[in-house]
Amino acid sequence: MKRTQIYLTEEQKTALDGIAKMRSISMAEVVREAVSEYLERKTSETRFAVLDETFGAVPEWKDVDSVEHVRSLRSDWDDRRMRVMGGKAQDEQD
Repeated sequence: MKRTQIYLTEEQKTALDGIAKMRSISMAEVVREAVSEYLERKTSETRFAVLDETFGAVPEWKDVDSVEHVRSLRSDWDDRRMRVMGGKAQDEQD
């Protein structure tokens, strides 16, 4: 653990002391738990914000079945690979 100092208002300090006493743990442990919960929430909020911002980023894919789309792409790649390799499979080339 890394030691750090923070400034709290009287109300914050009193509330944290009360929680610590009620739970029979140190105030430092209460603060660590609170910081962990805050960081977890912020990380989740950030992920959701990114998803929200990018949702529908490709409007023409709105009604596309993603599994079928990936299968189609793979099929196209296989066709191109076969043309480039002269109709031979990769393991036949070696």
